[in-house]
Amino acid sequence: MKQKIQYFNRLAVVIFAASIHIFGSCNETVKSAETTNNSDSISGEEPTVKEVAFQIANGYFLKNNVPDSLLNNPKIETQEMFDKLFGMATVMGENGKPTAINFDTHFAIAVALPETDKATILAPDNIISDGSNMTFNYKIRVGQQSTATIKPLLIVIVDKQNTGNVTAKGSTN
Repeated sequence: MKQKIQYFNRLAVVIFAASIHIFGSCNETVKSAETTNNSDSISGEEPTVKEVAFQIANGYFLKNNVPDSLLNNPKIETQEMFDKLFGMATVMGENGKPTAINFDTHFAIAVALPETDKATILAPDNIISDGSNMTFNYKIRVGQQSTATIKPLLIVIVDKQNTGNVTAKGSTN
């Protein structure tokens, strides 16, 4: 019986990963655009704010043994840390392999929500940088209750030319 439950949990993870892949934006890249922030600054100059390009990383899941404290910082800069946190969720088909991440030239930003029995999708909105800090904005879409539980996960890949601390902000709008 326990093996049957484990089988169905694994099947649910694969189906969820496949649905994100199918319904998500496969390898979507957001173009960067520079804008000027009109807020006041101490120096009297207007700080330059830019939208940072990113790519969605598909085909990964958060490992069950990962403590929540490891995801306090959403910025992941090494393959070693990434491998501690995530496993590959390979599925059949042409686009079934996980998105490759070259940590020599890129870093990852990951957001995971607590385990839930509701169909939940995390969708990237944008990354805004002021030169020293980046804010990763994403949408949370909660659907109907399911018989399986999931840990909603969103990973994006960013070029290392973009520097700074990263904070993640989710909204249900």
